[in-house]
Amino acid sequence: MSRRAFFVDAHGVPKLIDFGIARDLGDDERDDTIAFTPGFASPEQVRGAPANTASDVYQLGQLLGVLIHGVHGIPPLAAHPLDAIVSKSRAGDPAARYPGAAALAVDIGRVLDFRPTVVAHADFLTEGIREFATVVFPAESYAEKEGTVTHPDGRLQRLRRSIAHQGETQAEWALLVELARRIGLDLDVPTGPVATGLVAAAVPFYAGITPDEIGGRGVRWQERDAASAFAFEVDLGPFELESPPPSPAGSDGRFLLGTFRSVWAASEVEVSPALRFLHPRQRAELAPADAQRLGLLEGDRVVIGSNGTSVRATVALRAAMPPGSVFLQDAIPEDSASALEGPLVEVRKA
Repeated sequence: MSRRAFFVDAHGVPKLIDFGIARDLGDDERDDTIAFTPGFASPEQVRGAPANTASDVYQLGQLLGVLIHGVHGIPPLAAHPLDAIVSKSRAGDPAARYPGAAALAVDIGRVLDFRPTVVAHADFLTEGIREFATVVFPAESYAEKEGTVTHPDGRLQRLRRSIAHQGETQAEWALLVELARRIGLDLDVPTGPVATGLVAAAVPFYAGITPDEIGGRGVRWQERDAASAFAFEVDLGPFELESPPPSPAGSDGRFLLGTFRSVWAASEVEVSPALRFLHPRQRAELAPADAQRLGLLEGDRVVIGSNGTSVRATVALRAAMPPGSVFLQDAIPEDSASALEGPLVEVRKA
């Protein structure tokens, strides 16, 4: 199927007008003829395999992509709500595609019935942003930012720009001001310091704060007089936390899953030629006694799984690791711990 095989009638209904070499899939008569339209045929058809439902789904996905973007595939900077459906329909593995045209149509209907507008402010165009975002604003890197940042402990510090904005990147406050202007709201914020002053005036515990007060070391807002005069209630407890399940013995290969995030698990590290070698790869941190029981050594490859989902990792022995536990990294693009449900997982040698 290609776009030449369809036309749209006066009522906007598409009609399939060219069945080409179509045949009944239930027909036992073998047809060794290989014919297809370049650019629309599935990879397995190009390799000489006979057409089937999976190849039809591929062609429908290819046709949908052409209707959306005017070209084959998905352009690098594209962000259309139907792109995820196009990608699934055009999966290289036939088993990963929709099982048939009906399932494909259901997903298209869901997207068309609910047309969300997602505005993303990001420094990198990730797969998730490409799949779901309608509008993408390029965000500043830390080296481009100027203003203030509040740390988790409440310390307010100044940010000073060290490099100029790259490409079409703008300050975050400037984007908000421009968006407000386009919908008819004049915020009258010409500079970053003016924006900081307006925030300080609107937030009671920042009242009266100045760049001189922040200084080079910063200031904790909890320690300011303005914060002392700000009436708010905080529940100081006591709190009761749910107790984690006990660690299993580990003799049956089941372990209590723990997760952590590396400081190098960041998009900036992943895309930087100079820093890419620091980007973390999945490792399974185990107690030496548990590894010995499973016949594992430092550097061995293992499979960690739960409920039919698994990730692969390299064994890293840690003397301080609680027995019966395994720790995996999350926030990494491949084999992330977030793919596992836990709390108990199985560990076996790959």
